[in-house]
Amino acid sequence: MLKIVFEGQDAILLLGVTRKTLSEFVNEKSSLSPEMAIRIAKATNTSPESWMAMQMKLTLWLAMQNEPVNVKIASLA
Repeated sequence: MLKIVFEGQDAILLLGVTRKTLSEFVNEKSSLSPEMAIRIAKATNTSPESWMAMQMKLTLWLAMQNEPVNVKIASLA
């Protein structure tokens, strides 16, 4: 598995974002935006689609941890 680590000022310069933006993303206070996916993809020579797919899977998994219990199953007869 490829592990890429960006730290501090290097990541800020590489991604072209503010310290606040990077901090919020790294500390999970904001989810991956399409713009950030493009920035990370460009910096890592990967695709923004792969980054967005990972975010979507995480977002769905988190939502499934709190599935609503009051949903009725519709009868399709």
